[in-house]
Amino acid sequence: MMNELIGNFKDFYKDKVNENKNKIVTSFLNRDFENIHSLQQKNDELNSSGFQATIGLAQIILQLN
Repeated sequence: MMNELIGNFKDFYKDKVNENKNKIVTSFLNRDFENIHSLQQKNDELNSSGFQATIGLAQIILQLN
């Protein structure tokens, strides 16, 4: 149960980062450069999220048990 919950959270973060990366590429292709910086900032925030680090730590602890 807990592994599934942790997996869902990890997938959520991964999906959001990938979604933003796709939006960045689309913005480049459409020459809509105004959105690129804010999308990159969102990805940086997602990648450095304390909650995401906590999820990773919880997963490690569960694997050790």
